[in-house]
Amino acid sequence: MIPNNILYNHVLKAIQYLDENGIPSNRQSTKYYMIYSGRYYPPKLVISISNKYSNGEELQPGIFSGGKEANEYLQGLGFEVIPNSSDERSFINVATCVLQNVYKLGNKKRKDLLKYIIDEIGSEHDVIILPAGFLKFEYFEPEVIKDEANDISEYLDIMECRTNVCYGVDCRDNMDQLALSVTSEGIKGIGRKFFPTDGEKGYIDAAGSLVSEESGYTRIVDIKGCKAYLAVCYDVFGIKKIGKENVGVDIIIDLIHKFNPKGSSDGGSSEVLFARHGLAGASKGWNCPVFASAEFIRRNISQDWPTGVMWDLGDRSTKDWTYRDNTMKVKKEKNLTYKSAIVNVLSYEW
Repeated sequence: MIPNNILYNHVLKAIQYLDENGIPSNRQSTKYYMIYSGRYYPPKLVISISNKYSNGEELQPGIFSGGKEANEYLQGLGFEVIPNSSDERSFINVATCVLQNVYKLGNKKRKDLLKYIIDEIGSEHDVIILPAGFLKFEYFEPEVIKDEANDISEYLDIMECRTNVCYGVDCRDNMDQLALSVTSEGIKGIGRKFFPTDGEKGYIDAAGSLVSEESGYTRIVDIKGCKAYLAVCYDVFGIKKIGKENVGVDIIIDLIHKFNPKGSSDGGSSEVLFARHGLAGASKGWNCPVFASAEFIRRNISQDWPTGVMWDLGDRSTKDWTYRDNTMKVKKEKNLTYKSAIVNVLSYEW
């Protein structure tokens, strides 16, 4: 919540501060600008700094929301706020699908599950995101992978569904880890994992770089004018560590494999650490939201785990980030069941 003692003159001092010190690259506005004397300022950053002159310290971004809350507060003080005209894309509706009780299913039943998900939520969303390794193959045969993708594409076409389905494919016992983007028009993009875990190094066939093509496809896909980057699981940690510059994308789509039970002999997985240092870290690094999906293995889905993350803590460390600091809010939640499978759908608008 914005303190109501931030006044017009405090905002003027914040503007002066930004004129003298500049606007940090990770605090630039993506959707709205406040205009003053012909210059453009990020509304949320203006309010954060204005608080220094009314209450003695910069207001932390996680305490209040950008967009409507920040814009209306500044407009109430008499300042002009306008949409970012350079953002020519439309808003996109994103559905992140977190799965439970799916790990024993074979490819046919998984495809049946996918078609059920398309039937239930496809018309409402521009993109549906499923976990990494959603389909698994014994060998790496690009033509087989394309045939399976074309089957999904044909189903989307039959159902007259214009959504973009993003799902993962693993081959050769996880040596090949891919993310695919498929629409009714066919395959739109493929991305190969470029950042292996310590245990995978020397085992998986990794992409040569963050932007390497795979089977003739790029990993950056267009979704209603929004440039989306296809990441596979630990790639978000790679974005934080080696991908210092945004490669020209508006969002990151990260397909995560699974979270095992705590203390599992298969290796325990911490969805909290993944959200903090992986998703939030990638959002911080590229100053854009990250949308993710995963499968919870032999355990219930963590109901508060954020599948959409937007960093808004400036230069602070990701170890300080908590779920409360996340400014990406869920628009709608829906739980689906298909036979034994459970699908938790969290919808976002961006």
